Amino acid sequence: SYILFNEKEQSNQDVVKFYLDYFEACMLPSVNVEMFIGHSFGGELAYRCAVRWHEKTGYTSKVCMLDTYANVADIAQDIHVPEIADMTPEEVSDIEEFKEWNHHLRQMQVLKDDHGMPVYDGDVLYFKAKDLSLQLKTIRINENEFTKKKQDNLNRWKSLAHHISIYPVMADHFTMLDERFCNDYVEKINDIVLLHNS
Repeated sequence: SYILFNEKEQSNQDVVKFYLDYFEACMLPSVNVEMFIGHSFGGELAYRCAVRWHEKTGYTSKVCMLDTYANVADIAQDIHVPEIADMTPEEVSDIEEFKEWNHHLRQMQVLKDDHGMPVYDGDVLYFKAKDLSLQLKTIRINENEFTKKKQDNLNRWKSLAHHISIYPVMADHFTMLDERFCNDYVEKINDIVLLHNS
């Protein structure tokens, strides 16, 4: 997806088509995708892939989204790189991280050119990060604005995904991917997959 994100005039639809074409080229015709999974903006792509897969095959895949919320580039500040003489390695690392996430936000904003998000009747798992501290520092936005935007978007997911289950994760947007949370994710995923396949 790195190449797709760097192509001009690309849309969400183009990225979804790329992934589904890849799946079809690699999978046997008798195999279906049981679940699409994505973190952050990848969760939205996973959701869109599930919708499109259902349209193409009639199969209703499950979706797992990890802290997927509306694009926040419109409330995120552009990163100003300060002129600091003799920066420590930690300061250099922080600045590089700020620049990288700012760049990702702008790329996602470019892809937000599609028509509205579709409704989906498949099962959707949503893991919501409860801690905002690190992500607020990284993308530099107002906590109140960000909290409201996340809640508005969660309400939007509830209206689109008729079978959504929401689980809080006591971590932030980035640390929720730490290994210590994996067993909880796998347990919830297995619950929904095994329940519907038994």
